[in-house]
Amino acid sequence: MTEELLILPCETLSNPEGFSAEPHEIKHDVAIVDGHVDLPYFTSRKGFTGPLSDLDNGPWTLAKAREAGIKIWGSALYCEDRFNGALSFNHFKDLLSHTRSLLGDISVLGKYKSLDEAETFLILENADCLADRSQYAAELASGGFLLAGLTHAGKNRLADGNAVRYSDGITPAGKDVVKALMANGIMLDVAHLHDRCFWELMRLHDGPVVSSHSGVREACDLPRNLSLAQAKEITERGGIIGITVNPEMLASSGPACLYDVYVHMDILVQRFGPLSVGIGSDFCGFDKPAKDLEDTGKLTNIGRLLLEKGYGEDAVSAIMAGNWLRVLGMILEEMP
Repeated sequence: MTEELLILPCETLSNPEGFSAEPHEIKHDVAIVDGHVDLPYFTSRKGFTGPLSDLDNGPWTLAKAREAGIKIWGSALYCEDRFNGALSFNHFKDLLSHTRSLLGDISVLGKYKSLDEAETFLILENADCLADRSQYAAELASGGFLLAGLTHAGKNRLADGNAVRYSDGITPAGKDVVKALMANGIMLDVAHLHDRCFWELMRLHDGPVVSSHSGVREACDLPRNLSLAQAKEITERGGIIGITVNPEMLASSGPACLYDVYVHMDILVQRFGPLSVGIGSDFCGFDKPAKDLEDTGKLTNIGRLLLEKGYGEDAVSAIMAGNWLRVLGMILEEMP
């Protein structure tokens, strides 16, 4: 994008004290939390079974992540829509087995591992597998799942995703799954929900939600991205919006680049303040990267650009890691 976008701050949510007009150098030891990485899907598709420390090529490797200062990342178990229905639970179990093998001795955040001990947490992306076994949510919570999205892009037995043109809303089975996830302390991820299902969920559930990997519709007008009204709702509930580096969601024309990520973040920060914005890269979930964000080692470029644009160190630290750490800590505190 070639033009700056300016959206006036919302007075009730803005936190301008976190900003400075003075330029800063990014600290070498700045922590990063990446809220969404499609590692299980990527490695399964490539036939790589682990351990993750042996993965030496691709957009995400453990060596690149650690070198970049990534403290924690979200490992998303992406359950493809083509398995929705009777096959979905077995598909999920196969993917979970692959994920456990992939992670090996990497500590998984959850009931029994703290933020200081773990390197990853698990996300269920498309919860169709729970449609006829919502009680399984308790086992998910015990196994390190902190987030769950009801759908991927399509329609399933719970709700409709962003690619569905005419939504029927959240189904009775979907409402049961929402209750089960809430009862077990798993936070709902709205990243792929159809607009109608998003607002129905907001009426069903009055607690925090996240959008682990999204863009902003005002910068790139796609149903997959969030409207400002949705972003405001997430912010007011104390959740977080992980801005993706997936170029398909960043720019409506021309190749996407690092600056587009800044535009999406800055729209939200100007409107709502810096305390609900984070990174949800979606690395391993797309093929062609954005310029200057070719792999996970380049995520430090986001912090550097924010500083160059006049963001203060506290705001940058919050966006790069602190906001995710707050939300993850909140989930752990609420787990029964």
